[in-house]
This record gives sequence, C-alpha cells and structure tokens, in this order.
Amino acid sequence: MKNLKARVGETEIAASASMTRTGKRRIEADVASPVFDLTPFLVKETRTEKPPPKLAAKKFVFGEEPLPLEIVEGTRRQAARCDRRAEARRRAA
Repeated sequence: MKNLKARVGETEIAASASMTRTGKRRIEADVASPVFDLTPFLVKETRTEKPPPKLAAKKFVFGEEPLPLEIVEGTRRQAARCDRRAEARRRAA
C-alpha cells in the first residue's frame, strides 16, 4: 500500500506499508503526521469532585468511651496458661 491518507478530527495521517511473504514474513510501515491529536479518543472527565468534609478537632485519638478491659483480662489468662505449659515442658525435658 502506498500513499494512504486519513483524517480523524484535526489529525492528518499519511502512511505507506509493504509486506514480504518470502522467508520470514515481515511488515514494514512508514507513518507520518504533522499533528496527532489524541483528545477525541480520551475519556472525558466530569468535574463533580466535592471538597472533603471538615472534621471537628478531637480531644483524643480514639473515642472518649472506655475500652472493654474484658478483652485484656482474657489475653492475660491465655498468656499465663502458655507460661505454665512452657514451664512444665522445661521441667519435663
């Protein structure tokens, strides 16, 4: 193909291409364009961004309500059991 010309929007393209069928197939192409405008192919953005809401300054990093200490007590009991088991294994060894 020689002297192929196309126009899309403001973009003008001139091209030529050739293909070799003997041995390894090969395609060669020359493409030229004085201006290549991609804007018709881009997704158009809609500006509906809202500014982030302003948060009130807090006195504490976490909420002011107390943490449930039952969780901590349960962890302490589990740790104590593990310590007793480890001690029993050391004595048995």
